[in-house]
Amino acid sequence: MGNLGDAGGTATGGEPQFRPGDKSGGAGRATVAGAAPRRLPPRRRKVVGGGASAPEPDPAPRARVAGASTAWEAGNDPRPQPTVPAPAAPPDAAGPGQAVRPGGRPLVDTAIGLAGRLAQAAADAKYRSDLMRDLLTGRGTDLTGWAALPTGPLLVVVAEADPPPAGRDPRAIRAGQEALALAWSGAVGARAPEAAVAAYPREVVTLLGAPADGQAARLVTELAALVHADCAPAIRSFTTGVSRPVESLDALPAAYEQARRAVAAGRRIHGPGAVADFDQLGVFRLLSLIPDPGELDRFAREALRTLAHPRDPEAADLRNTLQALLDTNLNVAETARRLYVHYNTLRYRITKLERLLGPFTQDPHLRLNLMIALQIVRIQGR
Repeated sequence: MGNLGDAGGTATGGEPQFRPGDKSGGAGRATVAGAAPRRLPPRRRKVVGGGASAPEPDPAPRARVAGASTAWEAGNDPRPQPTVPAPAAPPDAAGPGQAVRPGGRPLVDTAIGLAGRLAQAAADAKYRSDLMRDLLTGRGTDLTGWAALPTGPLLVVVAEADPPPAGRDPRAIRAGQEALALAWSGAVGARAPEAAVAAYPREVVTLLGAPADGQAARLVTELAALVHADCAPAIRSFTTGVSRPVESLDALPAAYEQARRAVAAGRRIHGPGAVADFDQLGVFRLLSLIPDPGELDRFAREALRTLAHPRDPEAADLRNTLQALLDTNLNVAETARRLYVHYNTLRYRITKLERLLGPFTQDPHLRLNLMIALQIVRIQGR
């Protein structure tokens, strides 16, 4: 009775068997216990000179696998093997010793990352602007939009671009407003990093910590000077208003209204580019608190009578004389010197003023009414 090798030999038509250690068939082949040994098909031979035959070379050389114990493991499988292509390099990848092209993927990734950061910054600014609006209008006191706010009393500062010349391009106006917001944010960030700044279509609003020395107007004047120098090419001028210090967030709506009134009064009294502190407006502060402008106009007309006419040159000249007299406490000599007129000329004007307005040189209450009326005219820009 033959063994497993004999039976295998018979089945293959007498093909030589390969056992461990057998040198007759090339590389040694391992035998698995309990199973017939694996056999490889005979190699085809071709006739060469002299009738001798030689084995055909492999169609392609195969590398020897380290540690392989059989021809199968070494890659000599006669069956066709699938060809796996090597992974292609990305189109923008740099080869050995090559620099990345400017239009390559790293530049695209940088641009995408920058665009994402800009979009996030714009979203954060929009959120802070909405939060500031809620605080200033009394609709909320949630401060989760800011990591910190100034401690202690707060000031509301409003910077508003002065009216542009007639016929100016709307795109230039919008660019000027954006330049104002950017310059104001930069100036405040350098001097008071904890302050909160929000930009709106017509104004820039800042929540600023009140200085310990009480010189709020000086601090805001320094900030306004920096902003004027920074955005001068894009915007002609802007007026700034400062509120009273407030101790709580609930008082911010009133402080915001004070800052806006300071802007209006400062522009009318001192002209474009002014910095007005609500606490330093004096009687203008009281006048700005009157909600009905018509009532102010009626008071001025009743006190000044014909001198209240806005387009009468003689009325404007007499108003200037009356203002100079009140400023010098009715000192005729000093008033004549300030107005560069002769003493007798000024006496003639005083007589004319008393004929129009009443005996203001003897009546202190009438003088007070005239002083207030002149300030109303000044506020109204006549």
